[in-house]
Amino acid sequence: MQRSATVRIRFTAAERAKLLEAYNESDRTQREFASRNGISVSCLSSWVRKSRVKRPDEAPPSFIQMPGGLPLAGGSRAAFKILFPAGHTLEVAAGFHAEELAQLCQIVRAL
Repeated sequence: MQRSATVRIRFTAAERAKLLEAYNESDRTQREFASRNGISVSCLSSWVRKSRVKRPDEAPPSFIQMPGGLPLAGGSRAAFKILFPAGHTLEVAAGFHAEELAQLCQIVRAL
């Protein structure tokens, strides 16, 4: 039985960062993104997992200032609950402006 040789492609840190950013901004699954960009699913999965691990010297933000501030919901309960892949949860009151919600989602995704 004859086996074909496997060619391992090495990516620089900058190339990995660029691919990870493109993946995070895409709406594709890891399998779809990997096949379209010529990388293995296991490689992409590993990069994503490692990018989500927090460094011990990196303290989580205690407060994030939103441009224009947040609307105050006078004791009302959240109308929407958004679960992000990194494990963050965002609860949004009814009547929240779509533009502000989009900005807030981008901030949470960057955490």
